[in-house]
Amino acid sequence: MVIAFLDLLGFSWLMEYDLKAAYYNLDHFNRIISTKIIDAKCYPKDSCSTVMQQFVENTSITSFNNMVSISDSLIIGSDNPDIFVKQLCNLISSAFIESNKDFRIEIEDIKHVKDEPNLNKETCTVKWEKVCAFPLLFRGGISIGDVIFSNEMQIINNEAKRNGLNVCGIPYLEATRLEKSGKGPRLFCSHAFVNSLSLESKKVIKYVGKIRDEDVYEIVWTYYAFEAMDNWDDKIINIERCLNTTLLPPAINLYNYFKDDEINNLHYFELLKLIFIGAIKYSRDNIGEESKTIEILKLKMKESNLPEELFDISGFVE
Repeated sequence: MVIAFLDLLGFSWLMEYDLKAAYYNLDHFNRIISTKIIDAKCYPKDSCSTVMQQFVENTSITSFNNMVSISDSLIIGSDNPDIFVKQLCNLISSAFIESNKDFRIEIEDIKHVKDEPNLNKETCTVKWEKVCAFPLLFRGGISIGDVIFSNEMQIINNEAKRNGLNVCGIPYLEATRLEKSGKGPRLFCSHAFVNSLSLESKKVIKYVGKIRDEDVYEIVWTYYAFEAMDNWDDKIINIERCLNTTLLPPAINLYNYFKDDEINNLHYFELLKLIFIGAIKYSRDNIGEESKTIEILKLKMKESNLPEELFDISGFVE
């Protein structure tokens, strides 16, 4: 079984900075997952046209056999590595895109970037207040092997029920170790997991290097971000939408906002790198060349004074 351990990026910092925003992030992500579950039931893949079936499958979470949510962490088990890669990448991509709308323009004060309704129950009036929002990004570790998910006792409001879920197994421990392999919203994975994938799925796998004497890889999840919300036959439309609006601008704004915060700045530098790498790789595979994409990226880089090393896309598994 595939086992993934995901941790919400920057959650500890966010709890110290704004507890309400931290809670909002958890609630937002759970609503995104709930929506995907409802969509899969209401619009199953087989009910869609042939041309839409692949998009529906990729943007669902039907390969998630088990999922445990603990504070800002998710533990997910799957029996289908190939579909899981696509669905996990789409989930992470759509979560970031849906939650970054207030960051697509330059950020002046991260504490006041989102309007939220505050209902006065006595007067039945709504007052809109500025509150801190934060984009949803995850760092994760993924492994594969013998894992056991078991039903365990839970106590909710003084009532005990055996509807909790626990997990154990060496691959789970390996996934938690892999998650700590680097900074930023990256999905690190084991050599065994990479070997379980088809050639098609390996196109988004990049070799990281040896960490603790083990070969470590990562899934370049941004490759699927270009089709996470919409997918046009003309793939350059997907690229332009993401690089001009939904994906790259908020990442640039966050990188620039945290320029004096060494840790957060590094997290968003790694996000930028993933977007650049994913965009060029996506262009090569779906358009046949990347000149138009590189032209857009170079313009964005010049406008925002971004570092040149964002263009390094070496290391993909062939």
